[in-house]
Amino acid sequence: MNRIRDAIAGGSVVVLFPEGTSSDGSTVLPFKSALLESAVQLRCQIAAASIDYALEEGSVADEVCYWRDMTLVPHLLNLLFKREIRASYSFSPAKVRAGNRKEIARELRHEIVSIRS
Repeated sequence: MNRIRDAIAGGSVVVLFPEGTSSDGSTVLPFKSALLESAVQLRCQIAAASIDYALEEGSVADEVCYWRDMTLVPHLLNLLFKREIRASYSFSPAKVRAGNRKEIARELRHEIVSIRS
């Protein structure tokens, strides 16, 4: 938390993956609100963002996402040899959020679920 706070206070843009873990990407997991505490305390702008991947052949869950008990090097080698991986991304407007970190975490998750629908 101190490193996040120091980075924000120093003017850096901080990107967090507030699910706190990786998954197959089929759903948005609940957010770990503690990761947002520094941004809430410093009253900085927060935006929600979503990244979705697509493959012409194969499974995004098995060949793009890194989760379960996958081994890193074989996963990366397979990923690097994909002919094409399409990515689409969306952002909500950045704004100072009102409320405590738990409320803000729920709000951000809701925005991402809405973006993906």
